[in-house]
Amino acid sequence: MRTSSLQTDERLPLYQRLRDDMLSRIASGEWAPGIAIPTEAELTKQYGVAVGTLRKAVDTLVQDGLMERSQGRGTFIRRPNFQGSLFRFFRQVDALGERQVPTSRILSRTRTQASESVALALELPRAAR
Repeated sequence: MRTSSLQTDERLPLYQRLRDDMLSRIASGEWAPGIAIPTEAELTKQYGVAVGTLRKAVDTLVQDGLMERSQGRGTFIRRPNFQGSLFRFFRQVDALGERQVPTSRILSRTRTQASESVALALELPRAAR
């Protein structure tokens, strides 16, 4: 069990600091997609906050689409929706006004010797192909 003191910027409201800490737990993989987070009782005990503060922090994560509540089951980490998140920026439509998702294809490829910086970044031997 993790105990947190929420030692981020104390100028932020407590619910925001709690939200940021919960977000870091999601980002680190401690709370994985599809898994229920601990109960309100457990989280208020872990963080030492009132249930209203906890609920407000969770509400912001639900509104951001990172968590979802299931009546009688708990609050779960949402699985990423790449279609909804990435492709919402594309506004391509066909002649009928139907939304189209861009596609790609490889036109050519070549095999070359990796530069020193590329070899270092990919942890390859010097002059690797």
